[in-house]
Amino acid sequence: MEGIRALVASEVVSLTTLDPASGRYFVRAASGLDPRYLGMEVTIGEGMVGRAIRDRAVVVDDRWERARFPRAALERVPPDEPTVEALAGIGVPLLRDDVVVGGLTLVRSVDRPFDVHEREILQIVAGQAALAVSNAALLAQVTESSLRDPLTGLYNRRFLDATLERMEAVRERQNPEVRPTASAILFDLDHFGALNKRHGHQVGDAVLRGFAEVLRARVRASDVVARYGGEEFLVVLEDASKARAVRIAETIRRRFAALRFAGAGEPVAVTVSAGCAATEDGVETISELVRVADAGLAMAKRGGRDQVVAV
Repeated sequence: MEGIRALVASEVVSLTTLDPASGRYFVRAASGLDPRYLGMEVTIGEGMVGRAIRDRAVVVDDRWERARFPRAALERVPPDEPTVEALAGIGVPLLRDDVVVGGLTLVRSVDRPFDVHEREILQIVAGQAALAVSNAALLAQVTESSLRDPLTGLYNRRFLDATLERMEAVRERQNPEVRPTASAILFDLDHFGALNKRHGHQVGDAVLRGFAEVLRARVRASDVVARYGGEEFLVVLEDASKARAVRIAETIRRRFAALRFAGAGEPVAVTVSAGCAATEDGVETISELVRVADAGLAMAKRGGRDQVVAV
């Protein structure tokens, strides 16, 4: 953004990119822009870049008046805060393989409208920017795929180990007196090996996916949820007590037990056991927390399975 701003003299240059998952556009980077606008959603057809995305063409406005600024932008500025009434603006779509992957917006004073030469330069720049944005999105997709378990869609052990390391490093830097409580739940599907032998691996895979869906529906986006290995799953809850972990584990246990899977000629019900632990009981590290939760899981299995044990 700074390079473009220097190449085509502007007061502000901003980059809007497509979020492939939602199909929506957001302001992701800028030079000279008030930070309040970063992360703002761009409505297709609104503002310079919104129109450029909609029309798939360069949009130039020598007098872009405040009344035609995007609503989302106006909402981020208090009504009593002074703002410019008009700007010279240009919106350039970023096209890659016939997909609008984003757009550029440049603005400056109304007494300096963008000329034809600058428009041509920006179209060349937009081609390079579109390539860069597409490559970044592809890299993010590949990276995300390498950290996900392909069957369940949950994070894999590689991601889990790296995440727990980071959590541990953060906690070590915190004052123990104000360090938030962390909890862990380790789940294990009961008699999963026997299920696979009796009903086949396709049914087993459906059961694993079904349990992953139950997990996703119950935990927060900020919680760490991963396939720990085989039929084991780990949930690490930040700023959560042992009592809360037990409530969550019990809810997951009951919801999963209520599911039925198509087996070899009969509906199949599967149960799950869980062990819970929390740092509030003198557990100092995340790795130790997981080991204590594992001990709780072992107790649940020895106690008859289909239960939650907190240690």
